Amino acid sequence: MTFLNIEDETGTLNVIAGIGVWNRYRRIARESPALVVRGILERSPEGVTNLLADKFDTLTLVAPTTSRDFR
Repeated sequence: MTFLNIEDETGTLNVIAGIGVWNRYRRIARESPALVVRGILERSPEGVTNLLADKFDTLTLVAPTTSRDFR
């Protein structure tokens, strides 16, 4: 299992990828500047939201992006 956190202005989302999904889409998940993640959404009574991923795709960005180095 691999766990990722995706965050935007509304909060965070826990993404859970099984071994097979991670092995298939690892390169996309690690190297893409932006992602589309498909899967099953789970919400707990405590308000925690998880996405059980079954596919990762690259989201093409129009503007070029670079990493911000805070060192």
